[in-house]
This record gives sequence, C-alpha cells and structure tokens, in this order.
Amino acid sequence: LTTVFQAVERLNQLSICFSLAALLVVFGLLLALGLALQR
Repeated sequence: LTTVFQAVERLNQLSICFSLAALLVVFGLLLALGLALQR
C-alpha cells in the first residue's frame, strides 16, 4: 500500500511540474506572438 501511495505522490508531482512547464511554454509562445504582431 505504501509503495502505491508513493507512486501516486510521484505522479502527482510530475503532473504538477508538467502542467507548470506547459503553462510557461504557452505563455512564451503568446509573448513571442504578441511581439511579432507589434512589429
């Protein structure tokens, strides 16, 4: 049971990191798009 809980916890941390990275990528793309449109 403890190993399953640890695995779930690790997956949770991974998904949080992944979602944060995805948000950063999307934000960066939007920023680049906005800069390109301003020129």
